[in-house]
Amino acid sequence: MTTCHVWWADASTAPALGGLLDRGEQARAARLDSPDRRRFVTAHALARIVLASPTGLHPAAVRLVARCPRCGGAHGKPALPDHPRLAFSISSSGRRVVVALAQAAGVGVDVERLASARVLAAAVDDGATAAVLAPAELAAYQALPERSRHGALLRWWTRKEAILKATGDGLAVDPAAVELSAPGAPPALTGWSGPGPAPRVRLVDLDAGPGYAAALAVLGSADVSVVEHDAGPVLRAAAAARRTGPASGRRPRDGLR
Repeated sequence: MTTCHVWWADASTAPALGGLLDRGEQARAARLDSPDRRRFVTAHALARIVLASPTGLHPAAVRLVARCPRCGGAHGKPALPDHPRLAFSISSSGRRVVVALAQAAGVGVDVERLASARVLAAAVDDGATAAVLAPAELAAYQALPERSRHGALLRWWTRKEAILKATGDGLAVDPAAVELSAPGAPPALTGWSGPGPAPRVRLVDLDAGPGYAAALAVLGSADVSVVEHDAGPVLRAAAAARRTGPASGRRPRDGLR
C-alpha cells in the first residue's frame, strides 16, 4: 500500500509567504498577474512547508529543481534532488491549490475549474481531438448527453494531466496518447501510445469542491491510500512564524512520516 498525502489550500485567503520562495521563483511570481501570482506563491510556499518535516529543513531551505527529462531544460516537473525518494506534485486552478506527496513513488496531481472544460470542449468540437481525446474516448464523449459533456471532459483531462505529471512527461506527450476508462467508471489507464512501455499507475479521483475536478496518479501497482489535509492551519502558522521572527518559528508538521 502506498500512502499519498494531499494538501488543499485556498489561494484567495492564503497569507503572503513569498519570502519562502527562492529567487528564481520570486522573479517568476513577479511576472504574473495578481490571481496567477497568488496561486503560484501559495502552491510553492505550501510545497516547501509540507516538505520541511520529512527533509528536516526549514521551508525556505528546501531546494526544488525543475528539469525536463527530455532536454534537461528548467521547465520540467519540480523535484527534490537531495531527497530523491520523496516525490511531490503541485497544481492550482481558480481558488484551489493542491500539493501531493508520496514516498518512493512518482506522483502527479491536477485540479481544474469546470470553466476550463469550455476551452477543452471547443478544441474537441473544432476537430482538435489529437490534443485531447483518444478515438475511443471521443466516441464515448460524443455519445454523452450535451449537459454531461463538460464534466466528463474535465474528468478525462485531470486524470491525463495527473498521469503525465507522475511520469514527468507533461504535455510533451500528447494527452490523446493516454487512453482512459470512461469518466463514470473506476479511473484506469486503458491504453498508451506515448514513448516507451505503458506506465503502471494507480488513479484516484479527488473532491476539490463544487465547480472543480481533480485527480491523483501514483506510479506503481500498489494500492493507494489517500490522506487529505486542510492546508489553512499550516499556512497561517508559517505566516505567524515569519511575522514573529526565526526565534519562535518551528517547522510545520506535515503528517508525512
